Amino acid sequence: MSIDFYGLNWHDSVLFDIHIDRRDPGNLDQVILSVRWLDGKVSKLLFDDCYKLEMMMNFGIIAEESILDFEIFDNSPEILEIKEKWKESGYDFKNLRCFQLEMNSTASVIKIYFNKSWMELR
Repeated sequence: MSIDFYGLNWHDSVLFDIHIDRRDPGNLDQVILSVRWLDGKVSKLLFDDCYKLEMMMNFGIIAEESILDFEIFDNSPEILEIKEKWKESGYDFKNLRCFQLEMNSTASVIKIYFNKSWMELR
């Protein structure tokens, strides 16, 4: 099922869990985010075939990790750099994308680089 991630109400929803699964490195590199939406429902966003995870998290603030905004990039300087770095290796990065969350409460930023044309919402 295709999901319109831009149609979801990200602003002021809450990120409350980040799970990294590398039980089978290179074959299973997943990042799973748990989000509580404004209506109280909880979803898990599953990112498969992850290449890179960047997190700049600020702690010590007594507030939920509310989301300011999100973006999905498929063409950025970072993505082009990754593709250039690995082009001779034969590794296929044609679907490389970056999912980025910016937070309200802590000014934290999370970037997930994943090599799929989709991500799953559960």
